[in-house]
Amino acid sequence: MQSRRARGVVSLCWTHDNEYHGKESVKLDAAALSNTTEFVTEAIRERSRLSVGHQLTLPELCWWATSKGLAAQLPEEIICEALGMKYQPPGTQLKESDINPSEQEPREVMASNIKPVLALAVDPETPESFMLRPKRRRYENTKYTQWVKRQPCCGCGNGSDDPHHITGNGFGGMATKAHDLFVIPLCRRCHDSLHADTPAWEEEHGTQEFLVLKTLDRALAMGVIATGKQK
Repeated sequence: MQSRRARGVVSLCWTHDNEYHGKESVKLDAAALSNTTEFVTEAIRERSRLSVGHQLTLPELCWWATSKGLAAQLPEEIICEALGMKYQPPGTQLKESDINPSEQEPREVMASNIKPVLALAVDPETPESFMLRPKRRRYENTKYTQWVKRQPCCGCGNGSDDPHHITGNGFGGMATKAHDLFVIPLCRRCHDSLHADTPAWEEEHGTQEFLVLKTLDRALAMGVIATGKQK
């Protein structure tokens, strides 16, 4: 049966569950923590579409926690490692000369550095809105295209190399790329294949418009795109 410890759960037979119920045990607490760590790691790996057996890295853990709004729940030791700060275990006695009153706590530093990649603001009354034939503006956002470039390729699922601006569908002006929001992540091989024979590539992998929606959905779900008020 399952026995809940301070930092996780372990499976015990009836005899040992009765023996250790309500009692301290360093070994059982360590086993419970190990079980919790493995469960969380596997959940992150699966939801991040990483390969089976992949060893989760510190950047991957931090990215997942940030995208889910759980960065503040990370252990302080991990936060310090990610920020390059010295970790001070609880109860550490510091010399008076080593105390810096103006030094921020690790969680404060982390909170000040977590910002959305793209913060959108909506203006329903732009000057162009009142023009019969408004001149097009092309939306550009390097931060967003760089984020897209780091996502899995929409074709093969491997690491991507380029943020591909969709083509051949009426988006964009004369000899002008589509807006930077209308991009999908592609590796160099898939990028070349798409340009070489767009209909055949879309037949195999899906239309560019559909893949743009999937990319935007992923960005919204991960908190990469936020409203202008969250700047």
